[in-house]
Amino acid sequence: MRTPGTPKQWIRLLVVAAAFSALPALAQNKALDEQTFHEFEQIVADFSTAERIQAWEAFIQKYPSSTFVPQVKQVISELRGEKRPTGSATPKPKGADSDLDFLSEPSETPTPAPRPTQQPVVFAPTPRPVATPTAAPANPFMDTGTGRPRGGGNNTASTERYAWNTDGGATPSSTPSAATGNDVYPDRRGGITRPPRRSAGIGKATHTEVGFTVGFAPDETYVRNILVGMTATQRFGRTWGASVEAWGAESSETPLLRSLRNLGAEPEVISKYNWIAGGTAEANLLSAIDRVTGQIPNRNDLYVRGGGGIVNTDLEICREEGGVQCAAPLFIEGVNFGYLTAGLGHRFYVTRWMTFRSEMRSRTVFELIDGKYTPRSNIQLNLGPTFVF
Repeated sequence: MRTPGTPKQWIRLLVVAAAFSALPALAQNKALDEQTFHEFEQIVADFSTAERIQAWEAFIQKYPSSTFVPQVKQVISELRGEKRPTGSATPKPKGADSDLDFLSEPSETPTPAPRPTQQPVVFAPTPRPVATPTAAPANPFMDTGTGRPRGGGNNTASTERYAWNTDGGATPSSTPSAATGNDVYPDRRGGITRPPRRSAGIGKATHTEVGFTVGFAPDETYVRNILVGMTATQRFGRTWGASVEAWGAESSETPLLRSLRNLGAEPEVISKYNWIAGGTAEANLLSAIDRVTGQIPNRNDLYVRGGGGIVNTDLEICREEGGVQCAAPLFIEGVNFGYLTAGLGHRFYVTRWMTFRSEMRSRTVFELIDGKYTPRSNIQLNLGPTFVF
């Protein structure tokens, strides 16, 4: 018999006390991880197999320290059709001290048992009678692409749900119920949130965009410069991006300029664009790509853009000198001037690989003529599709 108070027993008591003091924090973290895991299960329930794999991989990147990471890896393996070997416990070495067996036992992360789907939580401060609507049969024509079940608009959460696939079709999972867009679901912080909206797919925050653009300036007075070109953008995450752009220009004189020519009162300087090249930086004010799942549920980006470049232009100069009116204009071709531009843009995700952009910019060209800078400003509108790679 060992007498109480030996060093070995004191060490054992200290280790057990430390383990019990850490149990509340571990239990709290495990409960939070479990809640996050089940919420993610509800989000990806209606995804295709490929989208589920991408979403679960995003879960591992977002919560690398979660206790459910091994289970998520097993889910990814099953979705890919792989079979994971079952690990065996490490045998205890012979001759080990039986009093310290609990320190040498292998630590295995227990796999939580599957839990039934939690019912949505509904907060009704004042109970009042609500008429129960009669559910109508599903109408594939009217329901397709809505991304959210239709209903009677009450605050009562039903146990039945519609299953919405990612191809835009609506398929009733069972008998239709009175579930509506007012149903609520618990979020990670203990509050409530709406059901996830229908997504345009899984997007990448860091990617490359190549767009085709048509630009014009509605406020040009004497010459209309129609621009047709291309923009290449590298996006660095959900917010920042850098672009290079180039346009060719097709110029035409306005009726006002032709009238002034007939009267012999044409402007002193007429500028016709040949091409424009430059670069810009952009910053998203609103991003369509979800920070956690990578989905594109909102489809809209709102961004600001600023930069500069070079304008190549043909000049027609006809100035009075010494009070004598210009008899014949001077033509100078292929002159380069610098410009600055800034503006606001909107990007709409048609699909995860294609967007449509619309921009409004202010461009100021600094014309240097006879040693004097003359800034000329106008408003330019840019429209066109962009392809995401």
